Amino acid sequence: MLAAGTVRVMDLGLTLGYWGRSMPQDMVTLAVEAEKAGFDAVWTAESWGSDAFSPLVLIAAHTERIRLGTGVVQISARTPAATAMQAVTLDHISNGRTILGLGVSGPQVVEGWYGMPSSHSPEPASTSRSCARPSAERARSSSRATIISCPTPAKERKASESRSRS
Repeated sequence: MLAAGTVRVMDLGLTLGYWGRSMPQDMVTLAVEAEKAGFDAVWTAESWGSDAFSPLVLIAAHTERIRLGTGVVQISARTPAATAMQAVTLDHISNGRTILGLGVSGPQVVEGWYGMPSSHSPEPASTSRSCARPSAERARSSSRATIISCPTPAKERKASESRSRS
């Protein structure tokens, strides 16, 4: 929170990225010190065996204010609903501090690592966003269960084609 009359000049972020064979020993300490120093956000990434959400859950348990960002999660690595569930769970654990960064990798990673067909279309990202937004809104506004239908890209394509023919 900024005091009245204060102008925000710049937000600072700590990028932790991802790790190779083992978790960095100082990851939590760095995030705690960044929070003390007034940093706005801490960011993690995923690649080669480490995911972006798990380290943020650990950091959330040791911090109170700093925002927790995925920079970025691979949309080819999980279904849109699974991405939404992970983001909403982190948001609950952290009391609303989650920043969800979604991204697409190149064909080598998407096809070779995740076994998914590679596409340069924005469809996978829009499907992930369409699932994440209502899940987050529902989680913040109500404790009552609501069913959210997350259409697959094929269903979206068919619906879009039907609308364009009308």
